[in-house]
Amino acid sequence: MPFINRFLTPLARLLIAVALLAAAADVPVQQTLTGAIAINGGATYTGDSQVTLNLNVAGTALPVKMRLSNDGVNFTKYRPFANAVKWVMPDAASGAFARYSPQPTYDPPPVSTAPSMTYGLLLDIPGKPYVERAALIASLHLPYSRISVEWPKSEPTPGNIIFTSENDIAITDTENAGLRPFLSLYISQGWMNGHDGSAPSKSYPPSDLLLAPDPATAYSASYYNFVYQFVSHYYGHLDYIAIENEENSGLYWGGTADEYVRVVATAYKAIKDADPNVKVMNGGMVSDSFGLCIANDWIASGLTTADEAYATVVSYSRDAVSTGTSNLATSQLVANVLSLPSTQDDCARTMGIIDNLGGIVDLLNFHFYEGADVLYLVPQWLARRMELAGYSVPVFSNEMGHRGTLEYASTEQHARDVYRKLVTANSLGLHGAIWFAADTVGTPTPSPDKLNLFNPDGSRRPAADAFKEVAVTLLDKYRFAQTLSNGPNVFRFLFQRLSDDALDLEVVWSATDTGAPAGFPAPTGASAATFTDFTGQTDSQNVSGGIILASGGDGVRTVFAQFTDSAGETPVYSSTITLDTVRPTGAVLVNGDSEMTTSPDVMLDIAAADSSGAPLKMQLSKNGATYSPPEPVVTSLPYTLANSDGLHTIFVRIIDSAGNHSHIAADSITLQSSVATHTPTHTHTLTATATATASLTPTRTARFATRTRTPTPTPRPTRTPRPTRTPTPTRTPQPTATALK
Repeated sequence: MPFINRFLTPLARLLIAVALLAAAADVPVQQTLTGAIAINGGATYTGDSQVTLNLNVAGTALPVKMRLSNDGVNFTKYRPFANAVKWVMPDAASGAFARYSPQPTYDPPPVSTAPSMTYGLLLDIPGKPYVERAALIASLHLPYSRISVEWPKSEPTPGNIIFTSENDIAITDTENAGLRPFLSLYISQGWMNGHDGSAPSKSYPPSDLLLAPDPATAYSASYYNFVYQFVSHYYGHLDYIAIENEENSGLYWGGTADEYVRVVATAYKAIKDADPNVKVMNGGMVSDSFGLCIANDWIASGLTTADEAYATVVSYSRDAVSTGTSNLATSQLVANVLSLPSTQDDCARTMGIIDNLGGIVDLLNFHFYEGADVLYLVPQWLARRMELAGYSVPVFSNEMGHRGTLEYASTEQHARDVYRKLVTANSLGLHGAIWFAADTVGTPTPSPDKLNLFNPDGSRRPAADAFKEVAVTLLDKYRFAQTLSNGPNVFRFLFQRLSDDALDLEVVWSATDTGAPAGFPAPTGASAATFTDFTGQTDSQNVSGGIILASGGDGVRTVFAQFTDSAGETPVYSSTITLDTVRPTGAVLVNGDSEMTTSPDVMLDIAAADSSGAPLKMQLSKNGATYSPPEPVVTSLPYTLANSDGLHTIFVRIIDSAGNHSHIAADSITLQSSVATHTPTHTHTLTATATATASLTPTRTARFATRTRTPTPTPRPTRTPRPTRTPTPTRTPQPTATALK
């Protein structure tokens, strides 16, 4: 430059300097912003497609924004940076409402005259006033809120009926939220039956309950008068009234089955005299009772073999066994409980009520907390009992809910399960379903494993949004028309629009265990489809070559993140995790499947398998409720039974690296010792991880009658050769079953 400068005029040198300064000003500032992303804190596996993204940036003090993507191409819009965000990865077990264009042809078109199924909620959030709970129910676009009305609160002394009690406040708060009150009417305890509130059951029959009806007031003048005046006061405000609650349970009804039927007959007459438009139903049979009572009826009637009936109860009780609220994990345990006089009495009470409700109910009500895959069992059996009794009314569930853990409650899987149960209920022709939303996990309730749709602060869990999506899509707009596919992988249900009978909506989901995408042909005439999934996300695709539902399945997932500040964008960062939504499987044999032992020291043969191939852990239990801490799976394990003669059952569950639990595996053996004491050679110590008491009553489950899905085979331990048996000792009776709840 000094050499060149000698040949340049001062003006030229000035122009060159200005140009160099301008060029220097155009040099980009060094980008110092860097970022990082980790899924679930860097975990290797996840059992839920909803994950937490952990994000970090460094190298700048400026405001930072971020954008995210599941494929590295289609990103969200830039938004303010956050260290942790909830994110949903694609998975193959979704569900969607599908609308096709042009409108397809279904040949032959189904003929449906069913009404639209109605929905509601019984919401319990401790510490929240009812007015706030009513607002939350209304936010889901549901029409009904279930509330309890207790006779003594409205008529504290004979003849003194008031309309300013807690009952009236609840109805007022309900209606102010734009909801309709769905009543559960309790006699409760008081002057009407001589109880002071300390008796163990919720309600007892009124003291003036007659054996033969009076033409004017049926079986109880005092009860008739109260019900008639209460319903007359709320004329036009009520659509449904359930009489009592879980009347086949001693926890809620302290009278006999016959007394309950006479109470219902009295309420029915009083309600119809006051407002003929109100639909009357029974209180709702206990969910836990159906598995055992259905099996008991099947065996007694010769409809199935005993072994088939026992297997049905095991399937029905699966969810309750998994949460420790039922012990019915094996056919042998079912057989033992069914043989108990208390079980026979409970089932006789249940059938005695159902068989005698003809002419005094408009709807037959039941409660249900089991899996969606066994839901069909209950309305199917209720229809059988009504047919045998000579009457027929629609079936309703004024208490439907879901079992699980609090960890599961906030997952997308819980949302999918709620969605599928609601659609399943609709496909089975139920008149309505009132959802029970309350966290009872770990509480001393009859079933301490029920889940809420809302968090304790009132914020929605994913399942609440799924419930809302079902209600907004179907309620008062569609009725069920036909089942198009009932598994094993693809489930499709056709719905008919009420306004013009058009068949323009399908509900479809994939439930593959393989993780492979699920494909099915488009209906005739359709070339495109719009899918709105159970979370409200909408997607469109060409369906002329067949529909692929929820591509992806289980496997490696990658989430991408990019960050920016005023200086520019970072490169795209990514993190991976393996999505594994398939349960592992497990099995256990005690002493090679022997039926009897003279020593409490036994050998367990354990088998476990999982599609991921990752290391598995196991937990063991002697009662199906309290389990040992997780430990690596071993194929053979010395074990010491409790030192008491009788039937002993060992429960095993397998846990994979994604946190999926197997269904409970169990095997039983009878200990018949010849000596009073023993010295164990090895004891596998069980440290209790829960304090719930195991119940011998089954739990709720749901499945379609025509479903043919073949479950993933459960590995079976290799049996050791069985010696020639001497006469098998008689098994001691199983402990007395707990009361129905």
